[in-house]
Amino acid sequence: MCKLAEVDAIYHKALEFGATDEGALGARSEIFYAGYFRNPESNKLNAFFTG
Repeated sequence: MCKLAEVDAIYHKALEFGATDEGALGARSEIFYAGYFRNPESNKLNAFFTG
């Protein structure tokens, strides 16, 4: 599986389990791809890939 697809899968699974979107999936720079979410306990987290 492509590393970006893994980030996408984690992000979507988090939303499926009740997290809320805090920053849609996408490139943040030429070498940083991420999606931000807030879990049900209000912790802000992200899934990311650099490279």
